[in-house]
Amino acid sequence: MSDPYQARYLEHLQRKAAMIASDSVPTETSLTDQRRSIRVFQDRPVPELLLHEIFEAVRAAPQSCNRQALTLSVVPGSEVGGWLLGGRGWAEKAPVIVLVFADLAAYKSPYAATHMPWVDAGVALGTIVYAAFACGLGSCIISFRVDPEAEVGFRALFNPHGRLFCGAVALGYSGITPDMPEKKPLSELVERWDGS
Repeated sequence: MSDPYQARYLEHLQRKAAMIASDSVPTETSLTDQRRSIRVFQDRPVPELLLHEIFEAVRAAPQSCNRQALTLSVVPGSEVGGWLLGGRGWAEKAPVIVLVFADLAAYKSPYAATHMPWVDAGVALGTIVYAAFACGLGSCIISFRVDPEAEVGFRALFNPHGRLFCGAVALGYSGITPDMPEKKPLSELVERWDGS
């Protein structure tokens, strides 16, 4: 396949299917090299103390111009997982899903309102993922896409304040240990500007 983006996406779909079908058990891993996206969780509640630690990390994370426009909503996966297109077939089984919303009133210019909520949410989502891993939890970012037929119901149940829904993260104790997907080399990731 000549399109490396599509090839990596198709490999991702295969890993995801294999992960969901797997019955391997978690092993101890390091933060920087071994974090994985987890889509199979143990049937175990996430302690409030760990959620508190994760949310403290998000609170301390950078946000554009210190706007602090984000709100995190904590919902059982069984309640919200089926509404999220990116989590179909597995997110319903996550003990916790954290929904990330941005209050557009915090972004005063049209440019800021169009772009900065996504920057802030990206930082928050990444912080949740790595803080969860540091706390011994598995996680997986879920797309902000809601089933179009369920959009009105989703807003009524989970977003009554009309904020911008920017994404979600499933959290729980990992039920498997997936292999690390192949990553492109640094020479393809990093380009150095040479001034020309």
